[in-house]
This record gives sequence, C-alpha cells and structure tokens, in this order.
Amino acid sequence: MSATPPPTVPTYIELDRENRRLLVRWADEHESSLDWEYLRWRCPCAECSGEGGMPGLLQSLPMFRPGQTIMNDINLTGRYGVTPVWGDGHSLGIYTFRMLRAICPCEACVAARGGEAPRGRNRGEW
Repeated sequence: MSATPPPTVPTYIELDRENRRLLVRWADEHESSLDWEYLRWRCPCAECSGEGGMPGLLQSLPMFRPGQTIMNDINLTGRYGVTPVWGDGHSLGIYTFRMLRAICPCEACVAARGGEAPRGRNRGEW
C-alpha cells in the first residue's frame, strides 16, 4: 500500500512565457495558474516582504517598473519550492510549494480561503 502524496506536491511545473504565468499541477490533480505580477507582489524574500518587524519594499511600492514582473527563468529549490529569476535580476524569493498552493488564485481556492490570497509573509500566512 502506497501513501498518497500531499496536495502541496507538484507533479508538473511550466513557465508559460506566452501568457505570463506559472502553471502548476498538484498531486491531487488540482491546477494553479499564477500570473507573474500576482507572484511578484507576493515575493517572500526578506527584502520584499520584510522581516523582524520591519516592512519590506512591497509595502510602500505603488507599482512595478517595466521588467520587474517578467519571469526570465525559474529554478527548483530543493524538494520544497521554486525560485524565480525576474527581469530586473531579483532572484531572492523562494516560493515554497506550500505557499504556491496556499495562494492559488482559482475561484475554488479563493472561496475556500474566504477571500483573496494574502500578499506578504510577515502577516503570518506561511
């Protein structure tokens, strides 16, 4: 008897450059389509999201400059996440698979959370 993998284990990840999104299929067959700008606003690195009670750059940023929301590449980080390489060279944010599943923007996931996905790590989401 084999154990069923948890829903936060991806079985397929695609960088869809044409539609500017990251596609993830999960072990439970759920599919997440994550827009690049949506992901950049949720960058979990300390510089963007803050740490130690200090706000990150995203708290005071009204909008991104051109290029900041272009995902040039994405790299696997261990067995637990991915690290995007953004058009402005930023590549500090490790998006854990647990986090990506938690911020899935599909209607069913948003409804299950009771609203839109949180924007920052320092608000106790993950």
